Amino acid sequence: MPPVNRKPDLIQPSHWPERITHVALDLGGYLFCIMPPPARHHDCIHKVFEFTGKAVGAGTTQGFWTSANRFVDRKEGCIIARAANQLIRKTGPDDVLFSEDLW
Repeated sequence: MPPVNRKPDLIQPSHWPERITHVALDLGGYLFCIMPPPARHHDCIHKVFEFTGKAVGAGTTQGFWTSANRFVDRKEGCIIARAANQLIRKTGPDDVLFSEDLW
């Protein structure tokens, strides 16, 4: 499924660099769980369970929501966070973003 892109030019001027703004889960079918800092991915997982009574399935992708109003996976999130100078530390693999790297 392609990333969701809801007219980023309406969200921020095109000359502003895209930034990571939230942790997110892509639950499939244009359904997302998005939570602001200082949330972690497990917070989204718990929230989905709280609302649905079901565990997050294998088709779920952990990633991030950006200032361009789109979902990105951990690898693309890492590229965006580096370009926006958002990393406060780097944990885990060098090319994968974790919320602990940001807040």
